[in-house]
Amino acid sequence: MGILLRGLQRGLGYDAGLVIWRRSFYESRVLLVAFLFFFRLVFYFFLDFLLLFLMPLSLFLLLLLPGCVVQLLSVLFFLQLLLVLGLLFFLSCFFVFLLLCQLFQPSLLFFQGLLLGLNLLQ
Repeated sequence: MGILLRGLQRGLGYDAGLVIWRRSFYESRVLLVAFLFFFRLVFYFFLDFLLLFLMPLSLFLLLLLPGCVVQLLSVLFFLQLLLVLGLLFFLSCFFVFLLLCQLFQPSLLFFQGLLLGLNLLQ
């Protein structure tokens, strides 16, 4: 038996048709937060990797630029690479945390407080 996620409907402004099979009320809300977090990270990864793939294609333009601009672009490229690696590490830690929570079934009071803080509970 599934429920329609009204929070996602309000956030997107239309019926997304996303149904989560739930074991309890709070677990479905936790899955909603995890889904929205994952969707946002995938969107950011798409933008980051798009920039990472477009930068080497325009390397011939670096020959026309002065040395200080080239150094600035190389620093920005390095910071962009660190951002992508950091997000990958954070995402892997987050999903390991969710997996451990599913394995050990801890008290959901932490998640209830988190969701109240995110203002997702009605």
